[in-house]
Amino acid sequence: ITIPSSVTSIGIAAFRSCSSLEQITIPSSVTKIDDLLFFDCSSLEKVLFESPSSIKSIGINSFISCLSLTEIEIPPSVTGIKEQAYDCHTLRKIYIPASVVSIGSLAFEHCSSLIEIKIPPSLFIIQQSTCNECISLREITIPSNVKEIQSSAFKKCSSLRQITFESHSLLIKICDWAFDDCSSLLQVTIPSSVKSIFEFAFHNCKSLTKDSFQLNS
Repeated sequence: ITIPSSVTSIGIAAFRSCSSLEQITIPSSVTKIDDLLFFDCSSLEKVLFESPSSIKSIGINSFISCLSLTEIEIPPSVTGIKEQAYDCHTLRKIYIPASVVSIGSLAFEHCSSLIEIKIPPSLFIIQQSTCNECISLREITIPSNVKEIQSSAFKKCSSLRQITFESHSLLIKICDWAFDDCSSLLQVTIPSSVKSIFEFAFHNCKSLTKDSFQLNS
């Protein structure tokens, strides 16, 4: 399918369940990826964005059940990713530009093949269940501007071995169940800025010891 450059808006669920659609190019005239846009496009392998892109936000459930999508690069015009945007079991890599200032709750939940994700430096809050059950995720860097890691943000990331907090961290709060069941986590050094670590934040992190869990003074 070819979308003409005169198109500025594509409605909710416009391509839902187009099970034979393999590739699509979004012209630079389009300003938003709407809710459910590619829901259940099980053969979709590539989503290309014409440059310079005008897209500002990615809607709810936009890529759920895109069972052939393994990699996606979000254009640098995007400032927001809404909740439950992906939930793609085959997605291995996602590139998030520094322009993104908000990522909704459950945005990448159940992306069980995701091994790499870079949290943008402009983000202040990692929302609830953002990467819940991303069981292939190996390491994560928390940018210095993040002030709060909400409940279950990285719960059941069972392959997660390393969490790096950038220097001069502004992190204040690690909420309940944030890293619950991260059974491969080997070492954590909590920034001195942290004021509260909630119940069960590191519950069932079986590889952590009293020597590998440290609080910076």
